[in-house]
Amino acid sequence: MSEWIDFALYAFQIVLLWVLLPRQSAQYTVPAIVDRDPDWPSKHPAVMQGLLRSRAFLNVFYVYAAISIAVLLALRLGFQLPVLSRPAQAPSWEILKDAHGTFLIVGLIMYFASFLFWRHWLATHVPLAARRSASLKPRLASDYLPRSRRVAMEVLTVAHIGVWLVVGALGFASGAKFWWSFAFIVGLTVLFGVIAHSVPRRRPGYLDRLFGEAYRHVEIRIAYFMRLWPLAPGAMGLVELTTGVELARIGYLLIVSFVCVLASMILRLQPVAPGSGATPDCGAFVPR
Repeated sequence: MSEWIDFALYAFQIVLLWVLLPRQSAQYTVPAIVDRDPDWPSKHPAVMQGLLRSRAFLNVFYVYAAISIAVLLALRLGFQLPVLSRPAQAPSWEILKDAHGTFLIVGLIMYFASFLFWRHWLATHVPLAARRSASLKPRLASDYLPRSRRVAMEVLTVAHIGVWLVVGALGFASGAKFWWSFAFIVGLTVLFGVIAHSVPRRRPGYLDRLFGEAYRHVEIRIAYFMRLWPLAPGAMGLVELTTGVELARIGYLLIVSFVCVLASMILRLQPVAPGSGATPDCGAFVPR
């Protein structure tokens, strides 16, 4: 498999996470402030204009995305970078993978640090106004996902666990490593199953006010999509344990692909337009 495929997937993820996601996040400024106090923007027009004009947050991530892609491209073309050096016998795809993983971790730290800084600024400068009472209407997964999709998910989950048990019972693979791997897969399956079960019953909060009813739809779709995740490492684990074939590279690319799909789901969200009824109008401070 060409390593250009690895590079293309890494570059695509970088664009999703460090170009499109920050652009989407910048749209939260006005709705987040209005959610805390609808009258605050009109009382502080200079501050609001300064916030909306500022591009520091976006520019930092645009530069970071450009540097990340440039470094990965240089590595793919065979350039040696001392800061990312590995033993000479290391395959080039692994060098590319490690560089991407390093950029991903640093980028996530930057993004969440920016988010925490913004939440701190919001809590410090924008006091809470009176809150509306939330609806107590019960919610179920059936309100958001068709029965066929939910049934298919349960069938896949049970079949996956069943295959592991059959392989172990028939002796195609065994030993401590096999059963520890099986326990790990079962743990992931239970964890994501519990999350998918609890998401529809979660009480509405800040993100529901920010994105409206669309947030619950996307959240449940993400939760059920994550239930597919144990099937991927589970299938690859069975192949490795029964045949000895090394699938580390494919596994990492699969993780990157999952993150891209999750990011694409999140990027579909848009803040509820001020004045739509879910949040009060903030007039001239709505970004165009």
